[in-house]
Amino acid sequence: MEAQYTEIGNILLTRDDGILVFVPDDMTNRDRRLLADWQAAGNVIKPYTPPVVSPFLPLDPAPFWLAALDLLNTTQEDILAGVPEGPEREAARINMRDRKTYVRHDPMVDDLATRQSISSEQMDSLWLYVQENYK
Repeated sequence: MEAQYTEIGNILLTRDDGILVFVPDDMTNRDRRLLADWQAAGNVIKPYTPPVVSPFLPLDPAPFWLAALDLLNTTQEDILAGVPEGPEREAARINMRDRKTYVRHDPMVDDLATRQSISSEQMDSLWLYVQENYK
C-alpha cells in the first residue's frame, strides 16, 4: 500500500490491488483512521510534490522541419537516408509524415537526433529556439 498527499490536502491511497482511493485528511473518516493505524505501524504518507512542468511545448511538424532546414540544413530525406532500408525506414517515414505534433522526449525525436549527431543538450536548445521563433 502507498499513500501520498494531494495538492488540495486529501490523501491518494494506492491499495495493494492497484485500486486508487481518495481519502479526506479528516480523522472522522473511517479510511483516514485506518491510514492512521497504518502510519502507526511505521508507514509514511508521502508529501505532495507538484508535477514538473516541462519547458518543451509540443511542436507542429512544419516549424520543426523548417527549423531543421534553416538551422541544420537537414531535410527529412537526409534523415531517412541514415535509417536502414526496410520496416525501420518506413516506420521513420510514417512518424515524420503523419504525426500531428512532436514532443521533445519522444523516442522517435531522440532517435532522429542521434542519427544526425545532435546531442540531447543541442536538441533541447533547438527545441526552445523553434518554440520562440517558428510560430
